[in-house]
Amino acid sequence: MVSKAYVDFVESHRTLPEGAQRLGDVAPDENIEVSVYLKPRPDTSPADAALRATDRRTALRARRAVQHRDDIRLLTEFAIRQWSDGQ
Repeated sequence: MVSKAYVDFVESHRTLPEGAQRLGDVAPDENIEVSVYLKPRPDTSPADAALRATDRRTALRARRAVQHRDDIRLLTEFAIRQWSDGQ
């Protein structure tokens, strides 16, 4: 079951590089790009080893899409809500 609770990932916080300065707020109409990486699940199928490299990547992508289906849905819903709130 995937939780909808917001969790602050302290481990992902980064310190600013030395000499970095805050210049100001981002304009409300400025687009920003965010990347979200989902941690791979450890259940790689041994049958994948017999596949060609391109087929292994395709199989891995398909399996991860199924494994992370609920996570992707929740992230998408969260992003849409945040975008909608800013409009």
